[in-house]
Amino acid sequence: MQAILVPTDFSPGSRTAVEIAALLAAQANAELVLLNVDENATHVKTLGEFVPHDELSDTISTNEPYEYLVELRRELVRYPVFTDLKIRAELYPGSLVSVVETYAERHNMDLIVMGTRGAGGLEELLIGSNTEKVIRRACCPVLAVPQEAIPGPIKVIAFPTTLKDDQKVVFRRLAALQQTLGMDISIRLLYINDPAGLGSEEAIEQRYLELVKDSNLQNTIFHLKGALDLDEGIEILQFAKEQQADMITMGTHQRRGLSHLILGSMTEDTVNHSDIPVLTIPIR
Repeated sequence: MQAILVPTDFSPGSRTAVEIAALLAAQANAELVLLNVDENATHVKTLGEFVPHDELSDTISTNEPYEYLVELRRELVRYPVFTDLKIRAELYPGSLVSVVETYAERHNMDLIVMGTRGAGGLEELLIGSNTEKVIRRACCPVLAVPQEAIPGPIKVIAFPTTLKDDQKVVFRRLAALQQTLGMDISIRLLYINDPAGLGSEEAIEQRYLELVKDSNLQNTIFHLKGALDLDEGIEILQFAKEQQADMITMGTHQRRGLSHLILGSMTEDTVNHSDIPVLTIPIR
């Protein structure tokens, strides 16, 4: 992992996302990019790479969002764990979703970290949050961070999976993350058995072992639950709670438009209702 992008609007929710992104960047020895999207700005401004806060001019700009970015970076480097963290802060004009999507693709971001306040009712069905929209469009994984999440090391990851062929990319991405952050991270897989799915427990177990071997995913524990009378969304959140997970990882088909309206997204539903970060990985 080389670079992590974290859009921020300086709200409490985005501040939690910044702290978690900084912890991941420090652990992975990656660059942290702080991005504020200003719809009133007319041109791009950049602070460049990090310099010690006592050498940073207080008069870089009179633009308020720009000054907030400067102060946010200063606050981060006051913590010993972030002293050597490479930080870049940028202010871009435009709409948030479009800017984040374009920036991540052009600058080869490995991960986007965004705060989320969830959604409900018609807002969840028809509009969704900016984080949901980025999840549907991003070229890389997106870590959705609820405001109530507690920043800290990742020790246990809950991983609900269908075990289908399109899950290979999710297994491989998760294995790469495990190698970056630490092989001691425990991966707790959940498969909810669908009578129309893989069928026998033996076939399910064999498929799990094949995907683990293909991806070189380590330190896994497999959980199988029957599908009768289960609400999969509730079951995923309950499973994460039972496992005392620090994060949930799920693949996403990035459905948009009518397809999204009709079929919905279990991943986005989980993002909206989880009280721990949810890592969404595009299935391509």
